[in-house]
Amino acid sequence: MSEIPTKAGPFPLSQVLAEESAELHGSPINFPPTASEPERLKQVYRSIHQLNPPRSALCFSGGGIRSATFGLGVLQGLARFNLLGQFHYQSTVSGGGYVGSWLSAWIRHNSGSVNEVCARLGRTTQNSSVPEPGPVNWLRTYSNYLSPRLGLLSADSWTLVGTYLRNLILNWLVLVPFLLALLAIPTFYRATLRSQASSLLMLAFVLTGSLLLLVSLAYLHLCRPSLSKLRPREKWGWVETQRTFLAVSLVPLMVAVSLLTISWEWYRQSGHSLEDLTMFGLSSLFTLALGAAGMHTLAWLLAATLLRRPLLNGWRSLEVITITLSGLLGGWLLWLALSKISALTDMSSYLEWYSCAAVPAFLSLFLLAATLFIGLASRFTGDGDREWWARSGAWVLIASSFWMAAAGIVMFGPWVLVKLPGWIASAGGLAGIFTVLFGFSARTAANPAAEQAVWWKRFGRNCYLLLLAPFTVTLVLALLAYVNVAILHNASWFEVGEFIVGMSLFSVLMSFFININKFSLHSMYRNRLIRAYLGASRGDRRNPNPFTGFDPDDNFQMAELAPKDHPIQKPMHVVNIALNLVHGENLSWQQRKAQSFTVSPLHCGSFLNGLGYRRSAEYGKNPAVGQAITMGTAVAISGAAASPNMGYHSSPAVTFLLTLFNIRLGWWLG
Repeated sequence: MSEIPTKAGPFPLSQVLAEESAELHGSPINFPPTASEPERLKQVYRSIHQLNPPRSALCFSGGGIRSATFGLGVLQGLARFNLLGQFHYQSTVSGGGYVGSWLSAWIRHNSGSVNEVCARLGRTTQNSSVPEPGPVNWLRTYSNYLSPRLGLLSADSWTLVGTYLRNLILNWLVLVPFLLALLAIPTFYRATLRSQASSLLMLAFVLTGSLLLLVSLAYLHLCRPSLSKLRPREKWGWVETQRTFLAVSLVPLMVAVSLLTISWEWYRQSGHSLEDLTMFGLSSLFTLALGAAGMHTLAWLLAATLLRRPLLNGWRSLEVITITLSGLLGGWLLWLALSKISALTDMSSYLEWYSCAAVPAFLSLFLLAATLFIGLASRFTGDGDREWWARSGAWVLIASSFWMAAAGIVMFGPWVLVKLPGWIASAGGLAGIFTVLFGFSARTAANPAAEQAVWWKRFGRNCYLLLLAPFTVTLVLALLAYVNVAILHNASWFEVGEFIVGMSLFSVLMSFFININKFSLHSMYRNRLIRAYLGASRGDRRNPNPFTGFDPDDNFQMAELAPKDHPIQKPMHVVNIALNLVHGENLSWQQRKAQSFTVSPLHCGSFLNGLGYRRSAEYGKNPAVGQAITMGTAVAISGAAASPNMGYHSSPAVTFLLTLFNIRLGWWLG
């Protein structure tokens, strides 16, 4: 290994397996100091495979309460033949973890004696006078573990409803102000257009926008792949990353375009026309063309100076010509667009349309001018340059599309809602309900041939993801925009700015105080799993709250299954959970969007993608109570059937809706 892991971790897989082997089998494995990780793993595997008798594991798959019920029958059958004590490992996932945690808790509360549990669990009841074991009877009592007492007037049922509504409101205190602030940005843009600006302010906007545009263009010329020899990686590596591109090129470009389009509208509102836009006695066409050419050439010169490139040397002369020519063409395109816009100024809702289209239109002209330059410069640029410009252009298209979509919803969404008949709005509400209910119900058939045969199911799901979910997202955003309109109607740019800052600060403040882990559905789901499965084996030792029926002592830390002064409890329980991958460098995982993550009494982590492991006695520790990850938390995460990020079935629109409506059984961990 390149470095020795610290006492706190993260630990490599070889060390994790070696420590497990020492605890379970009493066979410590010592590695040569110079051995690499692959060599250590081979030594661990060889040592474990040589054990006699061979190691065995009891594995329970997922399927909710059905798999737990089936697993209970399997455990009873194994116990009758006195086989439970023969297993070294117990591996569970999702619903299999329900009954697996029940077994681990029962063994723990019997001083780790699996044989005693096996004797009681395997006892047959030939007649009704022989009672079944208390932990089994408890499972029957709490078979409806979420709401043990059913019925419309049941306190258990209404507790679920009240808990969900409370958590939803608390989550909305974080999310809704942030969304309102985000949706107010186009309103701020429009309010700025309406304000009266002095000539000095217009000049400041033009100069600032031009400077930011110059920075963005210079970066595009600075980081061309064909010039990599002039950029030593140790000095320029951080400049070439995508994050730097977004911060140094895309963001300045968006701000520059916003300032320039605002200043143009101010210029027009002050009584001037395109013909008045002249400099040094030149026409508006020549003014814009020469200005754009000068801007592009200056950006190229700035980049060349930073890279210390010779300015006029062979192909460099032709490059300067193409830079100037593409700038002239870009200026002509801008003049043509402004001349066409001038004819639309008398239309109704002109400012609303301008707010939606001005920034995307300017960015489109920017991309068109860049396309002309790429074509003209093809003789002295390579494939790497063209790929780099294509990717940067893709980000500009993304920003342009998001601006147009967001501004369109803000400007016209409330108007559409007012005009829509009531039954259409009701249909939209039903769409949201269907999205929340069925957004996490993706199922994979056990038989692939059967899945392919039922073509209409796949067609319906694709239509849902492509049409229904995005429509519901649009409806929700339009409703929030309607709230903004009610609050910010005819507000000045300063008042809208105050609203954006205030809502943003309120959202940040609420996120600091409101723990999204505690106020998701996870806690409600976990607490009821703990009561039903971990509390089953405690019997008279339970001391539940007389009002709620919950006992916090039902739950225990995973590390307590491997106490320091006693042998590790067998079978060693390994809880399998899914680590969602929102973003990653491993492209082979981009469709699955998840990787394996395990929690055992000794370690938590994953060997995939170099993540590593931490000790269970420390991982996820809550400093307020000094408690690390618990059995209840691990099993609840493993059984999180509904979450905004659901691996292969993740969808941006569904993710947004499940997050907004707090349909989250997952858990955030470091």
